[in-house]
Amino acid sequence: MSLNVSLQDTARAATSLEVTISQAGQTAVGATLSVPTMPVDGGAVSKSSFYERIKLPSAYTEGQAQVSVVAKQGASNLATAQAVIEVEPEGAVAGYVTLGEKVPPPPADAGTGDAG
Repeated sequence: MSLNVSLQDTARAATSLEVTISQAGQTAVGATLSVPTMPVDGGAVSKSSFYERIKLPSAYTEGQAQVSVVAKQGASNLATAQAVIEVEPEGAVAGYVTLGEKVPPPPADAGTGDAG
């Protein structure tokens, strides 16, 4: 399965993702993923969108499965997201999650005339 992740502003500080995939009647699959980084001057920053492959057990059958993702920074939970995927044994399976929220831009300066 390919898990496609988008990190919004409030989840950008995440360093790892805890992923749980479950299907009725099957054992849940858990994975901890590191958030990939990209180099910038003076260090690295987390990517805001990326994908990771997660192997599903062969016992998972055709039908729906639930994906739960928690974005973490150390022991702190920053955001959570859920998605439903369609499992196709021996086929391509993709899930999409967006974690966090965009931070609104600061209000524009109302401006006051210079009295000088």
